[in-house]
Amino acid sequence: QNLQGEYVATDPRQNPEPGTPVRWGGDIVRVETKADRTCFQVLGRALGSDARPRRIDATIGRFLACHEGFFDPALYRRGREITVIGHVDGYETRPVGAFDYEMPRVRAEAVHLWRKPVEPEVQAGFGWGWWPYDPFYRPRVYYRVIRRPRPH
Repeated sequence: QNLQGEYVATDPRQNPEPGTPVRWGGDIVRVETKADRTCFQVLGRALGSDARPRRIDATIGRFLACHEGFFDPALYRRGREITVIGHVDGYETRPVGAFDYEMPRVRAEAVHLWRKPVEPEVQAGFGWGWWPYDPFYRPRVYYRVIRRPRPH
């Protein structure tokens, strides 16, 4: 519910004006903890209808999201997905490799960390037995899908 609301349809590449309300998300690239706030450098991705970043190989640009308080870098670590709501506060230039990248800074009012996606685990087996509607007793290969999170 904290991700609901009206937001301007813009992305970090369009250089929105300071004060523009935004709802952006993506993958955390870096976390910087300071005395009074935590800043996330995020590789932006398009959001789905549930405001979760979509798992596609396309980016909408990078942005910084700063929120007051402490967010544990062990939990909010590189590669995790977040969605932030806030207002564009200005711009900062940060190095990305050898390139100086100017990215919008968002004064975040809400930061939502998404659970890791559950990847199905497929197990294959081999066995003898009777199968429905099969008159022959013969070896079969079977598959089953188990949906549980894999440890990272």
